[in-house]
Amino acid sequence: MADLVAAVNSGDRLASLKALASDLAVSLAESEISNRAALAKQLRDTLTEIEQIPKEGEVDALDELAARRRVPPRVAEARR
Repeated sequence: MADLVAAVNSGDRLASLKALASDLAVSLAESEISNRAALAKQLRDTLTEIEQIPKEGEVDALDELAARRRVPPRVAEARR
């Protein structure tokens, strides 16, 4: 749990989510059966959120569209 607090305090979203996923996995393994479904859902959601964070240097579709819109119209016409 201390790792989670340190990660959140660092302001690093990816590190925070990874620490949360780790704590959720431990809690899931140690929990009573009645709590497992909720913990499993939280873990799946957290893992999905981690996967959605672009990796360093990776450009997603929205970034690519934004970059295209910043290109002056004359340059865009010349590309055609």
